[in-house]
Amino acid sequence: MNYDFSCNSSINCAPSWSPARKAIRSYRILRSDVEAFKFRMEQEPFFLAHLDAHFSSRNPKTPRHIASFNYSALRVFLTQRWMKEPDALAIDQAAKLLGTSYCKLIWLNRDGDLQMVIVKGKKYFFKENIIEYLIRPEVTFRPKIGNCKEVISEFKKKQCSVRENEIRRQKRAAKRAKGNEK
Repeated sequence: MNYDFSCNSSINCAPSWSPARKAIRSYRILRSDVEAFKFRMEQEPFFLAHLDAHFSSRNPKTPRHIASFNYSALRVFLTQRWMKEPDALAIDQAAKLLGTSYCKLIWLNRDGDLQMVIVKGKKYFFKENIIEYLIRPEVTFRPKIGNCKEVISEFKKKQCSVRENEIRRQKRAAKRAKGNEK
């Protein structure tokens, strides 16, 4: 991305309203600080996630705990779930699989998120590219496509039950070990 800055060493930040003085104040910020901040916003998907919904006066929410996410397990889950699907999906099959429209898939292709191949005038998406798109942190954190929300929430529920079962197994093993010591 290219950012247009008005001067070389610093830029004027967005003006802020001061109710006490009833005037608009503007602040000067170093160009390097702005570039570093924007770079971090683009590179880290969970940057500033702790501020999510804090600026809404209607329904203030408690900050979400961002748990670690197992992306390799999500890849295996999606691969097993869509095992019977062909490797190259026509655009109508891909739209049905993802629960979205043709237009959304075309926009994802234009944005560079999903790669599309045209063979004899027919548009195809590779299943592997769709899975790669779905396991991105920014997509799994806030899915934008219809069916993806259900698929990712199903995966999270499955992972939660697997985690809970593992905790139960560890507790039973600890009880057995404690019982054997007596």
